Amino acid sequence: MDDDAEFLLHVGLGHSFLQHSAGTMRIRTAPEYAGPADNPLSLPAFIDTGVFAADSSNILNAELAGTWGPVHAESEFRVTSADTGGSGTVHLPTAYTQCGWILTGEHRPYRKAQGVLGRERPKNPLGQKSPHGQSCGLGALEAVFRRSWMDLNDNAIVGGELVTTTWGLNWYLNDYTKLQFNWVRADRDSTTAAESTTALVALRMQLDF
Repeated sequence: MDDDAEFLLHVGLGHSFLQHSAGTMRIRTAPEYAGPADNPLSLPAFIDTGVFAADSSNILNAELAGTWGPVHAESEFRVTSADTGGSGTVHLPTAYTQCGWILTGEHRPYRKAQGVLGRERPKNPLGQKSPHGQSCGLGALEAVFRRSWMDLNDNAIVGGELVTTTWGLNWYLNDYTKLQFNWVRADRDSTTAAESTTALVALRMQLDF
């Protein structure tokens, strides 16, 4: 990080070991915009390994992130490896990259204690008057892009492959209120079902204290 905290480079590596008490595991996912699994309005899983035998699994993760003035970006790559017994070891990778440009010039901060990028805070919150009372703030506006990929095919596992592309616009009204608009395209490639493309439009209002 430079002295003014305008430029930052973050690199991370991680490893997790999981012991599966039932001797099985399952990986599945829906596109980027999905609600809780028990919600009837949620999206169903687009790719799914199904339940398969695995006493344990290892997860390796690498991440890279950075900020430069009003621009920020981050990317992660993760691979889950599991010994399935008779079918041998399977390696199931996933990755994403995303970036944002705060059009109104704000800078996304970095939280050193947690090692993560922090929340955007508008310089001129919506409705806040200037020192001379001549104008009111309009908040902060941010354009964002994200692309993610997951491949659940290896050896006897044929869960499918999913590529998701998201374009979005975020409006930060103040430090705690945000409006999000996302257009999401999900492309599924499966050896057990027809290939498919799904488009989603999502609008969300978020209050976060």
